[in-house]
Amino acid sequence: MKTTFLQTTLEPELLAGLWEYAKQNGVSPSVAVRVMIAGVVAATGVDLAKSEWGESYLRWKKRRAKLDGTSPSLLIRVDPEMKAAWDHLCAEKGIKSPKMLRNLVAHFVHVRGINTAELPIPKTRERKSRRVLVSVSDEELATLKARSKDYGGVSKLLAALARAHIYREQPQFSEPELNELAQTREQLFRLANNINQIAKAINTEKKHNSEFNLDADELRRELKVLTAALEADRNNIGALRDATIVRMRGE
Repeated sequence: MKTTFLQTTLEPELLAGLWEYAKQNGVSPSVAVRVMIAGVVAATGVDLAKSEWGESYLRWKKRRAKLDGTSPSLLIRVDPEMKAAWDHLCAEKGIKSPKMLRNLVAHFVHVRGINTAELPIPKTRERKSRRVLVSVSDEELATLKARSKDYGGVSKLLAALARAHIYREQPQFSEPELNELAQTREQLFRLANNINQIAKAINTEKKHNSEFNLDADELRRELKVLTAALEADRNNIGALRDATIVRMRGE
């Protein structure tokens, strides 16, 4: 499934409020914002299909702990249907998407009664405000332009190359690679959801049907297929990461 993004900037206090809101709902901040969007869009008479997966708050928190600070820029991955409905709502209100998204988060945090002044302020990453002037030949510039298409421009490619040499084990993904990772994560969550649904169905049937006869062989086959798919997706992520590191190092 194709995905796109919505983006806005949140002041640190509001970002802390969003994290607390997500915690109270047991989901990641991104999932929380998608639920917010679906709610306000539904109020206009547009029902969006509910996603079958969602990252839990604990999983997100564990992943977040590995990062050195956060960015005030909020990036939310959405499907084309949600993006279209959101853009239509923004147009009707006469408000640009980033401001509308910021106001949406603020509204839900306020309605929940979350006092952002009492929350710890998220550590933000050091602002990248220093500029470096680089001189290259016409041929080198042409090569850089050709290779920078997936990175959104020459300056972003050069910045990614520099970071790849400073943080040698940290991959610098291009935009297509980020989309591929997003789709792979979605597949992983859907597969995990399928496994949970199987377990839930078995437990429910056992509870209400004393004569329930489980076909163990069939279940093993199904789980074997799901496990193989999970392993394939995990390997895909690892291979993409390793290939990115090697490419950026020029090895």
